[in-house]
Amino acid sequence: MTAPSWRKSQKWHLTFNQCVRKLQKRFEADVTQVNVKATTTEKLGFTGRGEGIASQATVLLQKK
Repeated sequence: MTAPSWRKSQKWHLTFNQCVRKLQKRFEADVTQVNVKATTTEKLGFTGRGEGIASQATVLLQKK
């Protein structure tokens, strides 16, 4: 049995540090001004069972 394409894990095209650097460049921010945290819910709930996918993002922007 083959899993539907949305259930297949994709390899990241960028490393974590590359993502941070792209955010720094895009927002013209110093290294101390960008903070990124990541986690997974492996083996927890519907995402862990492969029944769905989920993502969350929280952003704080402050005008100069």
